[in-house]
Amino acid sequence: MFSITSGDQRDLFVQAIDTPDAVVRVAGNVDLNLTGLESLPLAPGVQILGDRSLRRQGPRLFTTSFPHILFRVGNDGDGTHSDNVRISGIRLQGAESDDPFSAVGTDDSDGIRVDSSLNVEIDHSEIDHWRRSAVNVQDGQNRIGLPNAGTVWVHDNYIHHNQHPTGTVCCGHGAGYGVATSHGVYALVERNVFDVNRHAITGDGSAGDGYLAYRNLILGAGGDNSRVWRTHEIDMHGRNSSCSYECGSADEYMDVEYNTVWYTNGTGVKLRGTPSIGMTVSHNVFQYSHLWVGSILPLHAALDQTETGLHQSANILGSYTGGQRKYCDFEGDGVEDAFIATGVTWWYQSSALGGRWAYLNQSTARVADVTLGDVNGDGLCDVGHPGGVFEYSSGRRSTHRLNRTQGARPDARSSDASSDMPPERCSTWSDRSPAPPCHRGCPRQRTDGDVSGPCRCHLRDPVGLPVSCRPEGSRPRALPAVRGARHPLFSGLP
Repeated sequence: MFSITSGDQRDLFVQAIDTPDAVVRVAGNVDLNLTGLESLPLAPGVQILGDRSLRRQGPRLFTTSFPHILFRVGNDGDGTHSDNVRISGIRLQGAESDDPFSAVGTDDSDGIRVDSSLNVEIDHSEIDHWRRSAVNVQDGQNRIGLPNAGTVWVHDNYIHHNQHPTGTVCCGHGAGYGVATSHGVYALVERNVFDVNRHAITGDGSAGDGYLAYRNLILGAGGDNSRVWRTHEIDMHGRNSSCSYECGSADEYMDVEYNTVWYTNGTGVKLRGTPSIGMTVSHNVFQYSHLWVGSILPLHAALDQTETGLHQSANILGSYTGGQRKYCDFEGDGVEDAFIATGVTWWYQSSALGGRWAYLNQSTARVADVTLGDVNGDGLCDVGHPGGVFEYSSGRRSTHRLNRTQGARPDARSSDASSDMPPERCSTWSDRSPAPPCHRGCPRQRTDGDVSGPCRCHLRDPVGLPVSCRPEGSRPRALPAVRGARHPLFSGLP
């Protein structure tokens, strides 16, 4: 155990994170200056945990220089990996200014780089002002694929101001990503808030590439590609450079569901080639009223694809409910926090976290359908809705269900930034090999009956039901429109 309690303990911090299985607790009032440092290795089993009891926003770890990589989890260059790493409850701040065009023509800079490492969790943190990526995930050692797509888990973060335009008009190098996947890797990206990124989520389209994006909130700023063009927020590159990476293979599978996209500077989701399996875009909320970009107009819409492979269903268009709010104290600090309901998820604006939005629950209930108040007497706001009461208790969510739906399956995972133990996750599996064990009852069985031939199975669906399978090479099926919540103890509307 290492404790970092002041900003003059930089050398101790660097030593601690390079110590296998070290738990490194950083006090909430610490401002730790990492300027001039580069590619700081995180040893296997390391946990960097921000103690938010002194300052709820967490400690600030920052640099005023531009390291190519600041924190490195594994290294494909020398064939090493660092499994079982967690970064939680910190603020990781790069040196890029709020003016995105100050990055034009400069070198890239990553906040966190994950190379070929398993069971990595990045959660409940604020990661901002990086010229390339807040979180950059790669797999040069072929350890990560669709069967273990959730092994790098990026969740419940506020990821903002990561931009690197291509130029004043066009044509230079561009970057500026919230979460980036490349070199045949997957990441599970969920319950994050994205704002002022060039792309919130991106992949480079290399063989075996993909991501699972669930229940994220993408706000309206950013997308600066040049001073004359704003780009899209959820992206997968094609691999053919002759068409500016707007064609060719765009491997492998992307699952984009239950997200709220209130971004209208450019298009919401764009597939820039043809994936070997496909891209599922379902049950999302878009502020745009137009579903597809047109051959001439509209220039921007919810979706765009340059070739084929994007399969959409059950998306909600033309919906912005950010101005419809109710107020209640979710944190017990005497300050009433704004509550919003997007149509697929609930969020509250945390006074303790400086006004950033925090995820509450997945639900289709709108603001007009809910009643806010302290139901269980713990001093924290709870949410009454048509199906019962959602109780928010001491940083963990719990639910008392009225007339519990028979057979509903709550998600097995729980999460708390103050916990030393990673939340439970269900392993993915493939019929090509025996199914690995799952954590404490997380479901893994098939739900669609017999399927002839080998199956490719992705991670459990976004509402916590068992994973679904499909014949190898078939078109990805849209997940069923299940009325329910993926929250650990919330089983959904009746």
